[in-house]
Amino acid sequence: MSNWEKWTKKYVWDDEKTPFFISIEKLTKLQAKKELFLYLLFVGTPFGLIGFMSLAGITRGEHLGYLFLLIYSVTIMISLYFISATKSSYAAFYSATAPLVLFLFLLIDGFPPKLHEVGQSALLVFLLLWLRYAMRIIRICRRFPNMREGVATPPTW
Repeated sequence: MSNWEKWTKKYVWDDEKTPFFISIEKLTKLQAKKELFLYLLFVGTPFGLIGFMSLAGITRGEHLGYLFLLIYSVTIMISLYFISATKSSYAAFYSATAPLVLFLFLLIDGFPPKLHEVGQSALLVFLLLWLRYAMRIIRICRRFPNMREGVATPPTW
């Protein structure tokens, strides 16, 4: 096996560290925690930035919509905290509304004018994939108490 395949297997396609393609019934708690952590980073980073940008818009006295965006961003961040702390399926369900809200925003406000049809299609596909993955996160949180414990294996260099 070449070095490239070794490092790819180790960091990108490792069943223990990146268990995205393992069925939920076979996941251990350790794998589920790692997958939930990556989901929290994936959702928390943009919504944290959206929250700060909307706060900046509010302080400049701009549109009232920034207040609603700030409130929604903060509630998404709170739901992500509850996913991390308690593995709550209700919090996971609430965080799964994020792609739906962004989709509704695009329906109401429209796509950016400079975004071509290919970009619009890619954005819609991304939102649909995000929604599908959020459904997996809900199922992981529901099943988490019944999962078997996982054992961390030491790294092999």
